[in-house]
Amino acid sequence: MLFPTPALAAQFPDVGQHWAETYINSLSGAGYIKGYPDGTFKPDNPMTRAEFATLLINCMGLTPAVLNAGSFKDTGTHWARKYIDETVRQGILFPSEYTAGLVPDGPIKRSEASAMLVRALGEKPDNGQLPPFTDLSQVEQSDYKAFIKRAFDLRLLQGYPGGEFKPFTDMTRAQVAKVLTDFLTLYTGTAPQPGLSVSGDISSIAIGEEQYQLSQYPATFKFAYSSVPVTSITVSDGQVTVNGNYTFFTDSSLGNPQLVINNNLYSISKYTVNGKVLVAFPESHTIDSLEVSGYKYNADFVKLYINSSNSDYYLSDMEVVDEYTIRIDGDLYDLMKDRLTVTLGDVFYDIVRIDLNAANPLRLSETDRVIIEGMDLSDISAIFVDGRTISLKNIDEIQFLIGMKMYDLNKIVIDGTGSFTIGRDTYDFDEVAMYIDGQVHTIDDIELYRDKFIFYCSEGSDEELVQINGKYYVYDDVQVIYDSRVYDLDQVLVISRNLVRIGGKRYEIDSSFYVRLDKIYYKIDRIDFDEKQGMVVMKLSETKAPASVANQPDRIIFYVDDSKYQDGVDRYTEIRAGSTWVDFDQITIVDPATFSYDGKDYDLIDAQIRLDGDRFIVVDTSWTGSRQVFSIYME
Repeated sequence: MLFPTPALAAQFPDVGQHWAETYINSLSGAGYIKGYPDGTFKPDNPMTRAEFATLLINCMGLTPAVLNAGSFKDTGTHWARKYIDETVRQGILFPSEYTAGLVPDGPIKRSEASAMLVRALGEKPDNGQLPPFTDLSQVEQSDYKAFIKRAFDLRLLQGYPGGEFKPFTDMTRAQVAKVLTDFLTLYTGTAPQPGLSVSGDISSIAIGEEQYQLSQYPATFKFAYSSVPVTSITVSDGQVTVNGNYTFFTDSSLGNPQLVINNNLYSISKYTVNGKVLVAFPESHTIDSLEVSGYKYNADFVKLYINSSNSDYYLSDMEVVDEYTIRIDGDLYDLMKDRLTVTLGDVFYDIVRIDLNAANPLRLSETDRVIIEGMDLSDISAIFVDGRTISLKNIDEIQFLIGMKMYDLNKIVIDGTGSFTIGRDTYDFDEVAMYIDGQVHTIDDIELYRDKFIFYCSEGSDEELVQINGKYYVYDDVQVIYDSRVYDLDQVLVISRNLVRIGGKRYEIDSSFYVRLDKIYYKIDRIDFDEKQGMVVMKLSETKAPASVANQPDRIIFYVDDSKYQDGVDRYTEIRAGSTWVDFDQITIVDPATFSYDGKDYDLIDAQIRLDGDRFIVVDTSWTGSRQVFSIYME
């Protein structure tokens, strides 16, 4: 039940650690509310219409009067009749809206509370565009939808973390305590402060230019891993004792506990005592917790995004410098220019400014998503390929090739800058290939617009891929070695598991087959063709180079007219084998005058070599450095 009481209210035994503890104690300490006869408050019980009307009249400071005729046909003998009648006198409740009776002991709905609070403030309903609630269709059905919009704009009743308003949901006693605390701030200009009982030598704490009375502002000290709400502070010979068990010293730079007041967390360089005031010298200021829509969030678990970019930062990593300036990992950000976003549940909020001394210091504005995880096609509004849009309804599958691995659409994370996150690794969009129903595309840009992505792409090359040990490579990077011969992968046809055709002949894969990839040699444990992916799949084990190629040089140097021209082989280094230009790393050096390709031997002397498009003729070769360096002389 709800009644005014002039005495300082006791702490309710069932609200400790509840998210609404501060609001409940504030209203209780100010004499607006008390609990049940057994001393409990039951914060999660629904609040009745009679209780809400009683509490609202008390908060307005009105003396209720009974109407002669009575207001509702079912409240004539009710204990709260005079409070209910007063709401009618004040134009807060209208009997015409309850033709079947008020049902005073029935729970009050969020939509009803919105109307009563707006009317109590003398505000008018707003028939403008409703906020973008995720249950907008439900809000539209409410007779109080214009009041809901005004209550939302006044920040009295806002949405749930999932974006819903839930107009027909019952309000709990805890939720009402929070809402009416905010109501009092608008109605009187001051929210009630909790009447706290703090004993000892210290009655207030000063931080910077602000001083907080401990009887009105709950304070918590953080000693290592212990959070200690203050109930007593004593001082003796420079030693401060909190709650009789926790101690620290004044005028010391060591062992100073952190201090939490008004959801703000201060790291303290030094404490001093001035009379009954404990003076704290802050060296940094962060956010300890955040309250939104009646829910309290620990800053250690609230994700923080900088300029729409994914990161490993949390709200607790954000150091407050002033109202519009914050510091994160040593870098300064201006809230007037930079976008700092937090996510609470599924809802994203931009940090607009910081009210340094407010009980809830962050001023937030609900915004669109800046990151999307577990995507599906509904998270994409358009895909443009070479300037033309493609039909999303005709797409069966989208995959992304990232870091040599293929990921389905629902396995990736993309942020508002277009960057991809896989595990703890981040990739720019130009490092990612997009596969739409198996067709590769180059990503030119990504835009996040109104909660959905737009992809701007170009047709990619048709380079064939092979999957090796779960990673993806282009065919040109892979060679198969058999019987001292080196074959490009496209010369190897996979018939079935561990059965291949090379040069018109069938071979079962055995220990005489090797794969060369990035200058590393592997044994083939399994090779197969995956019909679903439409590609060759291999399982390989690293091994030593086969004897047939073990004598290959580790380093090749090209000389032109006796001057070093190129050190090493790259993708633009080619040699002519018969009538075909082939990549240099696909051949085998048999001896200083001979090379082998595709099972045939060719003369290295007088061979044509192409370096980055320029042609040369080999005139001589030599081995040096215990056969590890092979020099090719050209003109």
